[in-house]
Amino acid sequence: MSNIYYSYERPRELPSYKHKCKIVKNVVDKLNLLYGKEFGEFASNHAPDLIQSQFYFKEHRVGKSMFDLHAEPTPADKDSFGHCVFMLYLSDEVDGAIICPSEQDAANAGMINNEFKDGVKGITIDWCKNTIKTIPKVNRCIVMKTGTPHYVPPCSGRRKCITGWSFLDKLPTLKTLNVS
Repeated sequence: MSNIYYSYERPRELPSYKHKCKIVKNVVDKLNLLYGKEFGEFASNHAPDLIQSQFYFKEHRVGKSMFDLHAEPTPADKDSFGHCVFMLYLSDEVDGAIICPSEQDAANAGMINNEFKDGVKGITIDWCKNTIKTIPKVNRCIVMKTGTPHYVPPCSGRRKCITGWSFLDKLPTLKTLNVS
């Protein structure tokens, strides 16, 4: 990944360590029902064993937080992010959907630019056949395979979310552009 614009921040209030451990166990236990079927393996549900990027809380800033079109490396790629990323939304939103464009829609919108091409070099890309847009709603959880190009336009709400790459073993070296 390289030179993608993204912006979000830590929540104003984080749960206590004890409460976070309960949240991690509950969320990952439910995700593991899907993970076992889809990937034939399970993610750790023990908070002390997880690295930051496997399970974390984030909030979007009104009108500023967004992500450019990008994709994370798959298990077949160097510096893999593992099988998938999950996003469990904790707030209802009216805009700022996560969008997985078709290759044609991304090309028509001028998103397949040099920054995107440079960012996905060496990544196995799997475009959606048709563009998919999902608006965040409380308790809606999206599990997306790595290698799927996606982006998030700015939202008008202060989106709260739990997210992570459950199968990420170590934090890869990333070249990203975070302009907050």
